[in-house]
Amino acid sequence: MNKKFRLEVVLLIMLLAFGSINAFPLFYFNEGGCAFEPGCDPDGGSGDSGLYVPSSSGLMAMYIIEGAGYVLDARAGVTTFMNRFETAELTGADFAGMRDILSGVIDNLEKAKAYYVFINYIAAFTPYREDVIERLKAFDYDGFQKRWGLYPNVFDRVKRYLSAGDVRGVFSVISKDIDLLLDRLYALKRDIDTDKFPSVQSVWQLNQAFSDNIFFGQYFAMVMYEVK
Repeated sequence: MNKKFRLEVVLLIMLLAFGSINAFPLFYFNEGGCAFEPGCDPDGGSGDSGLYVPSSSGLMAMYIIEGAGYVLDARAGVTTFMNRFETAELTGADFAGMRDILSGVIDNLEKAKAYYVFINYIAAFTPYREDVIERLKAFDYDGFQKRWGLYPNVFDRVKRYLSAGDVRGVFSVISKDIDLLLDRLYALKRDIDTDKFPSVQSVWQLNQAFSDNIFFGQYFAMVMYEVK
């Protein structure tokens, strides 16, 4: 059993330990595995062990889908928290309920963060598919942005990395963005844990940061879908 084979087996076991794959295949940084060898197909094989082991890009695709599920679940939790925050003036502040919601959001994001540790690790040792990288560099980003009416300030981030063929850079940025979201969430929870109502500005900032992150992931997936 070679070193790469052993690593892929370990990563697959770690995936299974986190649970089954969530069904969000096209919304959040999907198709990223298509930029790496051997491509979008799992292209696995049993080898001498009798075990099916996906390729590096196949493992990456599975982790991306799983991470997307946790991020989107977290986004739904933030919306629920905002609903409780909005209606508190009429119904009274339900600190226990808001605390439970934020705990769930944080738990989902921490799980997503763990998957991006795996994704970044795989990306670090897996070669790019040069044909896909060349298509990313030649892609008409400005025309695509206008055709789909994408938010320029978010799409510019996607363009900055993908026009340079830097898919690994995008995955690194996702991890940093999730860390920043977690910082905001932990700050809100510190207030809620002491039965203190957070400032409306802090909730606005969380909503804006989360929305930007979700659109960043969607725009990445849209471009990759076009060029894969």
